[in-house]
Amino acid sequence: MHEGNVILEEGESGDCLFVVVTGELDVFTVNGNNNICVLAHLEAGDYFGEQAILDVNNGKRNASVIAVAPSRLIKIPKILFRKILIRDNELSMALNKKKVIQKIENELTLSASA
Repeated sequence: MHEGNVILEEGESGDCLFVVVTGELDVFTVNGNNNICVLAHLEAGDYFGEQAILDVNNGKRNASVIAVAPSRLIKIPKILFRKILIRDNELSMALNKKKVIQKIENELTLSASA
């Protein structure tokens, strides 16, 4: 991915998640006043897109992601990711915990920027 490439757009259907191999990305949303609200900065080892494939928000992306530096990503399709979760209960539990925490953080961020 080149700097400036949008990888995911808020509201689109999610069919995969991504792992950052190299580079930097920003996760963001746009509030009601058309202000960009950066929710997270991602680097090598981070991942994103899992909430849509875990059926949060009815499978829709809840934020956009843009490359802020040249980046390499690994794309993991939804069906493969679900197979991994079935085999790895610890990972499944960790993602569910993260999902709840992120939902609370996102609500607080959006409330603060409104």
